[in-house]
Amino acid sequence: MAPIGAIFTTIGVGVALFVAIRDSRRFAREEQLRHEQDTARRADQARLVQIVSYTKNQGDLRRISIELENLSDLPLLDVEVFVPADFEDRLITKNPMHPTQVSQGRTIRPVKPGEVISWWFWCDPADESQARSRVGMVFTDVAGARWIRTPNDQPALAPSPESGPV
Repeated sequence: MAPIGAIFTTIGVGVALFVAIRDSRRFAREEQLRHEQDTARRADQARLVQIVSYTKNQGDLRRISIELENLSDLPLLDVEVFVPADFEDRLITKNPMHPTQVSQGRTIRPVKPGEVISWWFWCDPADESQARSRVGMVFTDVAGARWIRTPNDQPALAPSPESGPV
């Protein structure tokens, strides 16, 4: 009888472990779905922020302009230029052909409803495509949520300042 009891105990433990793993995966999927739905609901104002980029040739460089238009009825707060850390060293903020032409700082005042702001920089022509798609704006909506928006992407929640730079 002892070997049969050991077998049934092992089977029972295996079934319990299987159920626990399956439930934890289901819980993780449900939690991810709730998070995505919450983000989509909170993004109402952020979706009304348009980001576009355009290029102007300047000698051997490209001048990239990133433009933000606030199409919402509410102001945007704490607006900053977003440059991915791995792309930072490819931006040129001072025009080598005209040393007096310098990009303005990356922190921009609040943006009123209907207002358009822009920020520009230079880059090598080889980096133009990435610069136009990856450099964007980070802003805080009136509900206090911090968003990242680039020209080709939907708004995404920005990481909290405690988790490091954006």
